[in-house]
Amino acid sequence: MAFGAPGIAPRWTSSAKEGLGTAYSGSCRLWFTLSHGIINEIYYPTVDQPNTRDFEFLISDGQAFCHEEKRDLGHRIDYPERNCLLYRLTNSERNGRYQIIKQVLADPEGSVLLMHTKLEVRDESLRGRLNLYALLAPHIAQYGAGNSGWCCEIGANKLLRAERGGFHLVIGCNTGFSRRSVGYVGSSDGWQDLMNNFKMDWEFCAAEDGNIALTGEIDLQRGNEFTIAIALGHSYQSAAANLLQSLAIPFDLHRESYIRVHRSGASFFDPWVMISRAATYLILQGPVTGQERWEENAGYSPSTLATVIASLVCAAAFAKERGEMRTSDFLLEYADWLVAHLEEWLVTTRGELVDGFPRHYIRLNPTDAQAPDAHPDPNSAMISIANGGGNIRRGIWSAETSFNWRG
Repeated sequence: MAFGAPGIAPRWTSSAKEGLGTAYSGSCRLWFTLSHGIINEIYYPTVDQPNTRDFEFLISDGQAFCHEEKRDLGHRIDYPERNCLLYRLTNSERNGRYQIIKQVLADPEGSVLLMHTKLEVRDESLRGRLNLYALLAPHIAQYGAGNSGWCCEIGANKLLRAERGGFHLVIGCNTGFSRRSVGYVGSSDGWQDLMNNFKMDWEFCAAEDGNIALTGEIDLQRGNEFTIAIALGHSYQSAAANLLQSLAIPFDLHRESYIRVHRSGASFFDPWVMISRAATYLILQGPVTGQERWEENAGYSPSTLATVIASLVCAAAFAKERGEMRTSDFLLEYADWLVAHLEEWLVTTRGELVDGFPRHYIRLNPTDAQAPDAHPDPNSAMISIANGGGNIRRGIWSAETSFNWRG
């Protein structure tokens, strides 16, 4: 059992996303996001349930350095195929000594994420000396706390798995893991181990009920190309079975199938259907939000309203391109109406944050989302701040800013 339970307080990863992917198939109930050259959240079985914080590589020569993929390498993202959510991520050592090229997709036949990886070594002094370690942070069923993980074997397949709340995650590699460990984040995880002396010394078999990380050393004896699979399911057995089935099929065949189902879907997919439904929802459910993203309270929110206004303006541009001028004009007029009411809803004239500046935007003007006050007083509203508070938002724009949605 790993030491340091339950680990440090869990945190979610960056919100600066660069990619979103899934298979255009009813058999796949898995979605993933990308940023900083790595996989972030993996969602299953619905788009609102993340199960990971992030998944990346640690790269070490065993003597002088250990690089963390998302922080220490340069990143480039490419889109190899049209009309397809296929990504190629190239992460390069900043002095050009090596690079990692990854293709990421979801298996159309099951809820399995597949990542084909190629390590290219350009510095001859590093050839045969680099070690790659897969590092995955489970946040199963939306929570980083209370996760449990173990090393496991099915036949000759050495795997890592995690579980929380009846949902299960399994990770494996088609070339195998030469070493594995499960630890508590901040104390006994693989990052702590490798950053200490650039070597993997710990091989803990279990870490239960905490903020954990799974670490597996990639077996590079069979070459510098391999495929990693991450499967999710309602049982360990089903997730493991799907994972092994996916790894048994060459990645190129998965890639062909993934491209084919995306292109067949794109041939009859009309994005306006989704956009118009989203715009309708924003208008019918607004301008009050039932739960502001940061404050976790209902009310008039400058953050949410800014997003709604921008979304409606974008939707109006789509409508205009389609020749639906009445719809476009309506969306822009509604956006104008929201802008015209922002100060009434959100600007206080009795602020005490900074001496001499009593007028500023408030972070939230609370009201009942089901029966909102049409004229809430931003000078007298009281709010119970969740999560220990946070930074005050001072405003959205200067008083001199003007707007012309119609360009």
